[in-house]
Amino acid sequence: MGHKFYPQQIRQQTYFPTTPIETNVLETLKLAESEPTTTEPYRQLVGGILYANICTRPDISYAVSILTQQFSNPKHAHFKLALRVLAYLLGTSKFGLILGGEEIHELIAFSDADFANCPTTRKSMGGFAIFFGNSLISWSAKKHRGIQALSSTESEILQYCHSIREILWIQPLLFDMGFKFIQQATVLHGDNQPAEFILKHEPTHNHRTKHMDLRIKFCGEVVRANKIVLRYINTKFNLADIFTKPFPVTRFRELRRAFVHDLGEILRNSNVIKQSLNVLREFLPNRN
Repeated sequence: MGHKFYPQQIRQQTYFPTTPIETNVLETLKLAESEPTTTEPYRQLVGGILYANICTRPDISYAVSILTQQFSNPKHAHFKLALRVLAYLLGTSKFGLILGGEEIHELIAFSDADFANCPTTRKSMGGFAIFFGNSLISWSAKKHRGIQALSSTESEILQYCHSIREILWIQPLLFDMGFKFIQQATVLHGDNQPAEFILKHEPTHNHRTKHMDLRIKFCGEVVRANKIVLRYINTKFNLADIFTKPFPVTRFRELRRAFVHDLGEILRNSNVIKQSLNVLREFLPNRN
């Protein structure tokens, strides 16, 4: 997205936001539900932001998920939010992905869900991040659809299912490229121990999860077939957390540095890329 496509008021700013959205964004948008629909070119603006998110900017995924839910009935508050995300992109226009580096031929994935995140529908928000070695190759931030989760464990199970389906799609691609042991080297990290226990052991008389029986059996079969290894990780180290909720500046930057990097700084200092590639290791203190 070239700078010439940014609205004039964005290009003239002297201060750019340090995060895509504010931490109280959900409450703000809920209050705006009674407002009339905006006549601003909302779809065109969000479409450009979505393109950046899909290609090289996973750090705005949560904001984009909120914006794309309002294509049919956007309010002025949604348009202001889109302008804030655009200003954030302009302020971090040199940020991008780094692909390659050390030859680590394994899939490392993170899965997370925020229970009843939406204040209106009470649907949960879920997300995942999948790395091939040190390179981020797939990410997602979406509000859960269909079945309503009644607990944080249920929402995590639903998100595990989404994450596992994405991994199963990626594994054959890497296998065809010559990485023959990719299944034995795929680890999916999550921060909900009850959900992990249910998927690994499939309790036969658990009346609380019988309405999710198909999803549990699907995930359980994948785990028992050794296609994926489930591993618990503390929430502090769960990188997928950035896709499920807004964060203050400090925590947002801490998570962001595992996904995107200042490419301008890297070009100026070759040692920065080595430091950037080591960030993932900091979030996996017990990977071995």
